[in-house]
Amino acid sequence: MRLRLSPQLLMISACVLLSSSALAQSPRAEDERVPVPVIRVTGQADISAEPDIAILEVGVQVRDPSSSKAMTTVTKATDQLLAALQAHHIPREKIETVRLALDSITEPSPRQSDAPASATPQDRTVYVATHIVRVEVGRSRFQELGELLDAAMQAGMNVVGNVTFGVQDEASLQTEGLSRAVQNAREKADVMAAAAHVRITGPLTLAEGGGVRRPLYESRTATLTAEAPTPVSPSQLHRTYQVTAEFAIAP
Repeated sequence: MRLRLSPQLLMISACVLLSSSALAQSPRAEDERVPVPVIRVTGQADISAEPDIAILEVGVQVRDPSSSKAMTTVTKATDQLLAALQAHHIPREKIETVRLALDSITEPSPRQSDAPASATPQDRTVYVATHIVRVEVGRSRFQELGELLDAAMQAGMNVVGNVTFGVQDEASLQTEGLSRAVQNAREKADVMAAAAHVRITGPLTLAEGGGVRRPLYESRTATLTAEAPTPVSPSQLHRTYQVTAEFAIAP
């Protein structure tokens, strides 16, 4: 004898089965929502390096009521400056333009000698032409930086930026700094775990950053003089690398 179930009973049975399945899975879902205990730390490494390049920014600036004359004059003066740099054996590929500009400003016109004292000065437009070049010098010529700046000044340079020291292989410094920062983070986590009587089971997150970095390049302002070579002395460069890390812990 075959037993026949009505469609209504079949639907009720299916709902019961689905409900039982959901109940069976609910403890696992609850387990997945339990937060993993972690130790969160910041690792830091201070890296020092001897500079092996120096960057000079030098140039010429000319003011004139005529825009074309201002540009012509600054071009001739820049040619003289470049010739002086190359005369000191600076390769042309180590010299590049970083700023070439023509700006206009408004200023009072010069008072004429025959103008009455009560006359109101009239404004005029003056054009300022600027050409700044960036010069890279290797470590072997650091002792010549002062002479180089003085030669540039004698050639017509009237704009000078800071003398900046740096390193060519910055990637190696970053690799060393980040590696040591990660090691420092793990050492801190180990100390904290031992004090809390827990053990570290592995890293969860690791990210670069977490603090302020000191610049890799440091500047030294040069004081120019025509009587004696300008003294320029490089010092060690310093940079701080930081990482933030989370380590999972267990009893």
